[in-house]
Amino acid sequence: RNLMEFMTAQEAGQKWKLSSRMIAYYCASGRIPGVEKKGNVWFLPLDAEKPKDKRYRKDIINDQSDTDRG
Repeated sequence: RNLMEFMTAQEAGQKWKLSSRMIAYYCASGRIPGVEKKGNVWFLPLDAEKPKDKRYRKDIINDQSDTDRG
């Protein structure tokens, strides 16, 4: 792949409405496949998908609202 097929962590952050630091964390932890690091800059494939935020589980919220209805 050439660099024209990639976006920087900063560009991905603007696209996904996340900080570039959070994107760098996702890259370093392997949560975004196909990333490359050149110097201090992370490059993500243009077709990369935003990883799910593991801090929130919609399933738990939906289960609690179902039991509240009785």
